[in-house]
Amino acid sequence: MPITARIALLAAALAGWGDAAHGQDSLVVRGHVVRQATNGPVPMPGIVVTLHRIGPNAAGAVDSLRTDGGGEFTFRFAADSASMYLATSRHAGIAYFAPPTRLGDAPGESEIVVFDTTSTILPLRVSGRHLVVSAPNAAGARELIEVYEIQNDTIVTVVSTSPDRPTFRASLPAGARNVRATQGDFTGGAVTVQGTTALVTAPIAPGVRQLVLTYELGAGVFPLALGLDAPAEVLEVLLEETAGRVDGGALESLGTVTVEGRDFMRYLGRDVPAGAPVSIVVPDRATSVPGWLPGVLLGILSLAVVALAVRRRPAVVPAAAPMAIGGPSTWSTADLREALEGVNRVLASHATAAAARPALETYRTELEAALERSLASPPGSP
Repeated sequence: MPITARIALLAAALAGWGDAAHGQDSLVVRGHVVRQATNGPVPMPGIVVTLHRIGPNAAGAVDSLRTDGGGEFTFRFAADSASMYLATSRHAGIAYFAPPTRLGDAPGESEIVVFDTTSTILPLRVSGRHLVVSAPNAAGARELIEVYEIQNDTIVTVVSTSPDRPTFRASLPAGARNVRATQGDFTGGAVTVQGTTALVTAPIAPGVRQLVLTYELGAGVFPLALGLDAPAEVLEVLLEETAGRVDGGALESLGTVTVEGRDFMRYLGRDVPAGAPVSIVVPDRATSVPGWLPGVLLGILSLAVVALAVRRRPAVVPAAAPMAIGGPSTWSTADLREALEGVNRVLASHATAAAARPALETYRTELEAALERSLASPPGSP
């Protein structure tokens, strides 16, 4: 399916949910928790499952229970038609989501797959690498957005034991500045920059995760030699300056594509080997680009990557602590950190309709304030 079609389908689905009428009705969220083992899925009896609600007026944990002897769980409750509900469970310190459920969805069972962890550095594939190069601003600087699709083909979640042992590394061009990871599956402190390398220290579960890096490059960096530390099954470059070009890497020019009213030259390569010489050449000129453009491009590109990832397997992201039902003011510091990280993942994943985002952002603010109070309190204080 073409990239624009995937974007349109996902956007339409989210818009339709956001326009749902408010109402209350009974909803049953039923499913089971299994641990992936070498001989197949193994039921997880007695494990805590937490139900979360994300809606236009409120967001947070709703209820919590333990699975029965066969690893099954059932929640029955009055649901809001404008909200979505996520069942989560945590194993070995990592929390995992089931697919979201809403009123009107066809009856079915949710499966939460959990994994054992390893601190051994395992080989991870780059199943896709996407790069957007914006037109220059008045000073000649360009903003670049890179999206890595990181594939863990094992049945264990890879964890980092220290900043010196990251779960994934990504090279940055010399001269990259204002490097940030504010969207995707890894944000905030999960990504650090050392010199010309971005280091991911967050857990990487089996399946596909996305690392999104945004940074700026001055005019003097071009032509840009794109570093390929690892082979890329798919390498895509979108260059806003249609007078520019991308050379090497067996990339094929697919002509001009229009995204959100902006024209880009699109280049695509498959099975590009590590170390392949790829050069991005831009015209020697400086024209201003609106400040909102990088954010729009990031949203569009991330939606496309999310659409691909969702088709492969359910999302796996950190979530709030299972038993933290009493509200953020009653949670431990560790619970607050887990909850805040989970909310940031949901906001960054573009899996939330616009109508629900204000409530989710309010929830995040409440968590941040509670965490600040918790960190300021002396140990052992109530």
